[in-house]
Amino acid sequence: MSSVQKAQVKRSALYHRDRSGYFAVLADEILRAKRKADREGLQLSVRLNGTSDVKWEDLRVNVSGVQFYNIFEAFPDVIFYDYTKIPLRYRQRAIGTQNYHLTYSYTGEAVSVERAFEYLSNGVGVSVVYLGNPEWKVSRLFPNAKHRVNGDVHDMRFLDPKGSIVLLKAKGDAKRDHSGFVVRG
Repeated sequence: MSSVQKAQVKRSALYHRDRSGYFAVLADEILRAKRKADREGLQLSVRLNGTSDVKWEDLRVNVSGVQFYNIFEAFPDVIFYDYTKIPLRYRQRAIGTQNYHLTYSYTGEAVSVERAFEYLSNGVGVSVVYLGNPEWKVSRLFPNAKHRVNGDVHDMRFLDPKGSIVLLKAKGDAKRDHSGFVVRG
């Protein structure tokens, strides 16, 4: 395993074994990153779900002895963002959170098209992984989507226009995926 993978495993183990310890480490990392961003005159943005789909909006957190409803309330001046495959009905609180930005991940399943429309109708972007020229297929799947953005330019989905289709070129193993997750054009 790479050092990044080892760190992910270590964090996941801490999250499941000692939730308060996990949040103490997370809060410390965010505070340090925030101080650095402030010194450099930058806006800090944090993506919490790199390889998970945790509903952070429902997890209470204690920061420096103060109880908060969730991590977003604890750090209102930090922009948080994530991708999700969880149906919108379970993420209503998330999309209503001022400093948290979700992007729905299209999976290719029939139910995923329905979920994508629900997210789009609420101004939430939808990411689509593609191979080849995605325009004709994406246009058929999401004919009313007003904005398409190249998701490979950067990962800061909170900068995209609301309700965007985010096009991500298939990389690595995804190039060989035939499950429907990768839109082939």
